[in-house]
Parts: sequence; C-alpha cells; structure tokens
Amino acid sequence: MAQTHDFERAFGFVLHETARLLSKRFDQKARAIGLTRAQCSVLFRLSMQEGMNQARLAELMEMEPISLARLLDRMEQAGWVERRADPADKRAYRLYMTAKAKPVLERMLAVGLETRGEALAGIVSHSEEAELTLAVERSEERIDQLSARAAAISALTGSTRVGERAVLNAASMAGCLADETRGESSLRACVRRYAHIPTNAWRTRSDRCETA
Repeated sequence: MAQTHDFERAFGFVLHETARLLSKRFDQKARAIGLTRAQCSVLFRLSMQEGMNQARLAELMEMEPISLARLLDRMEQAGWVERRADPADKRAYRLYMTAKAKPVLERMLAVGLETRGEALAGIVSHSEEAELTLAVERSEERIDQLSARAAAISALTGSTRVGERAVLNAASMAGCLADETRGESSLRACVRRYAHIPTNAWRTRSDRCETA
C-alpha cells in the first residue's frame, strides 16, 4: 500500500501558512497607524541601520530594487522616510527616517506583540513559546548555513550568479575559500580567481587560496 503524506501538516507548509496569516493580521492592525506591513518593515530596518542605501535595503527585504523604489517613493511623499545624496556616490541615496516616523516605532512594536499574543493565547505558555522560538531560530540558522554553503560553491563553479557579499559571508561556513584568519580582500580575490573553474578542476583548499 502506497504511503501518503499529509502536506498540510508538514513543517514547512505549516510554518509558511502561519507566517502568512500573521502578516495578514499585522497588516489589518497596522492600518490604524497608517502603515502597511511592508512600510513597517522599511522603518524597522532603518531603525537598526539608518543611512543604508537602497540596494542594501532591497537585499535585506528580499525585494526587487524597482519595487522597493516605488515603495520608498510613496513613503517619502507621506513623510515617513528621507532620501539623502550619498557623498561617496552621486548616483546613490542614503535612507533615513523622518521625525514623523520615529515615534511610530513604539506603536509598530506594540502591534507586533499584540498580533503574536493573539496567535498564541491559550495555546502555549511563556516557557513553551520560548522553546518554540528557539527551535525555529535554530532551524533558520541551519537553513541559512546550507544556503550560504550552496551559494559559495555555486559562485566557485560559475553555475549561477550570486552577490559577491553573499559569497564572502558564506566563505567560512562553506569551508572552500579560506580559513577565518584571511581578510575579506583575500576572500574576494579567491572568489574572482576561481569563479569559473569546473568542480573537477578544483585543487585542495590550501592550493586554491595560497596566492589569493
């Protein structure tokens, strides 16, 4: 008898659906402060690192640059964010929150806590919530490590294009570029040197990086 799989109870499916519904519920609540979830995400990111450029923000939010640019246009018109010319690059802009946006952060956090509280009320205790969060965090870290390793290997084989920064961040975890004592410039040189060498032509790690 063939085995069947209950996809609706699979870990990934349940996690994805829960996150989707939490996001939808957050959106409903965030309307009271005049923001969408995407706009709240922008302000949250900027609260942690004001002055980043649009390219970096797009990477963090996993958005296409053109989509983020349109979102920022609307937020700038509404007075939530401010673009300032980058003194190091006349073609780029740095992003900052406005005075109007900063007091809203506390309300955003309150909405997030309230949304989470609704989702877990009567289901888990505080200690169980902490254990659940820890388990998901560990799963996230593990998946991130696997993805980073795949990105580094793909960059070395030339099988796909990934951002150089992602490769550098993945270097230590991948174990295929250099050890932790090497500087970023050495890792970058190693990536450039071996980006298009086929897998069967790889040498040992020490051979690959000795002159990087």
